[in-house]
Amino acid sequence: MAGDEILVVGAGFAGAVLARELADHGRTVRVIDRRDASGGNAHDSLDPRTGYMVHRYGPHIFHTSSGAVVDWLSRFTAWTPYRHRVRALVDGRGLLPVPINLDTVNGFFGTTLRTAAEMDALLAQHRVAHPVIRTARDYAESIYGRDLTELFFARYTRTMWGRELDAMPASVLSRLPVRRDSRDGYFEDSFQALPEQGYSALFRRMLDHPGIRLELGTAFAHAMLASHGHVFLSMPIDEFFGYDEGVLPYRAVRFRDGYAPVGDLAGHTVPTINLTDGGPVTRRTRWSLYPGPHHPVPGTGVEPVTDELPGEARPGEDERFYPVHAADGGGEALYRRYHARAQALQGVTFIGRCGTFRYFDMHQVVAASLGVARRHLGLPVAGEAG
Repeated sequence: MAGDEILVVGAGFAGAVLARELADHGRTVRVIDRRDASGGNAHDSLDPRTGYMVHRYGPHIFHTSSGAVVDWLSRFTAWTPYRHRVRALVDGRGLLPVPINLDTVNGFFGTTLRTAAEMDALLAQHRVAHPVIRTARDYAESIYGRDLTELFFARYTRTMWGRELDAMPASVLSRLPVRRDSRDGYFEDSFQALPEQGYSALFRRMLDHPGIRLELGTAFAHAMLASHGHVFLSMPIDEFFGYDEGVLPYRAVRFRDGYAPVGDLAGHTVPTINLTDGGPVTRRTRWSLYPGPHHPVPGTGVEPVTDELPGEARPGEDERFYPVHAADGGGEALYRRYHARAQALQGVTFIGRCGTFRYFDMHQVVAASLGVARRHLGLPVAGEAG
C-alpha cells in the first residue's frame, strides 16, 4: 500500500544508504531524486572523449577508521587502495605539501630542517600569541605565524568561503592535522580507497533491491507527504519551509571542465593541486592520476582537467556543497529555528548535509544514515545506550 511506503528524497549517500538499510529489513521504499543520476555529489562517469573516470562534482576520496562502515559498503563494491596527497602551488616556491608539514616549511622558508624540534624552533619565531583562540585566524597564527597563515589559509578562505579568516570559527582548521615530519598523506584514517568500479556502480548496486523503487528526474512535492508512511528528506530544510525564516548560508562550487595537452601537465604530479594566488579557482584536478576504472582512448593527446570556482549558493539555482558555520553563529541560530519546526512534523525526518545543516564526509553520512534507519526500525545503534 502506498500509505505504508516510505519516501526517501535524495539518492546520494544519505538517502541511498538509508533506503537500502530499510529495504534490507523488509520495508518498501520509494527513492526520488530531481537529478537524472543517483549518487548525489559522488556521481562519476567516464569522460567520453578521453575515457578517464571523472567525479562530476569534484574529487571524492573515501576514507574512514570505521570498520563497520567499510564492511557495510563492501557489500556493494570492491576497493582500490589509494592514499590521497595534495600540493599547493605557491608562487616562487613551486608545489608544497598540504596539510603543512616539515617539507612545506622547508620549501616556504628555504631551510633544510630535519627534525620536529627544529621545525618547532623556527615556527616559534613566527607564531602569534593569542590568549584566547576565538577564530580560525587565531588558531592558525598561534601555530604557523602570519605568513604561512595568509598564504595557505587566509587566501583560500576568502575564495572558498567568501569570508575573512577572522570571521570563521577555529573548528574549520582545527580538524586539519598538524605535522612536524614529512608525512604527506592528506588524511589520517586507517582505510583510504576508491570504489573499484566507481561511485556510480556502487550506487547502482546499493539501490538494486526489490523493495526499492528509484525515480530519477523527480522533484519533491509537499503533496507526497500525505501518501507515504514516513518521509526522509535530504533536501535543504529551509527550502522545504519556503525560506520563510531566511536562507541558510551555503557555498556552491562551479566546475569548469576542460582538457589539457598531456605534455602541459608534466609538473602536475598529484591528482589535485590547491591554488594560493587568491584568484577565483581553489583547486585543479588532473583525473588521469586518480586510480579508477579508466579506459583511455588512444591518440587524443589530451587529458580531462577540472577547475573549482566557489561562490555563494543561490537558492533554487545552485547545489549546496558546504554549510557556512561562521564565528558569529548566525547560520546555526537560523537552522535551530527550522529544526524546531521540523520536530513538530509527524512522519518527517531530515537527513544529510542539506537537511541537517552539517558538513559530512562520506563515511560520516553513511554512519549517520545507518543510525537513522536503525532508530526508525527500533533496532539498537552502535555507540548508543539502550
